[in-house]
Amino acid sequence: MSIRSVDFQVLIPKAPEVQKLKHMEMENYKINQQINIMQDSTKKSEDLKRINKSDKTYNLAINRDEEKSRKRDSDKNKEKKDKKKKRNNYYAGSKIDIQI
Repeated sequence: MSIRSVDFQVLIPKAPEVQKLKHMEMENYKINQQINIMQDSTKKSEDLKRINKSDKTYNLAINRDEEKSRKRDSDKNKEKKDKKKKRNNYYAGSKIDIQI
């Protein structure tokens, strides 16, 4: 398909206009990409900060739970030892083993 000379006369003056429009579209696209990248990076950094802050509070809760469980465990161990001592003391003088 060939272009006629009449079409050239119409196309050539409009070429700079089309070029400007295409250039503006490309620049607009690039600017939008840059804006999206910046928003993405700020969102990621905020998410990281948010995660770090929540981890600190989570660790505090875990530490509290661990301390409570340690206290319970030590109390249980003390109770077991006391019960054992009471059993040993109870049987110490009540029975006599005689071997012949």
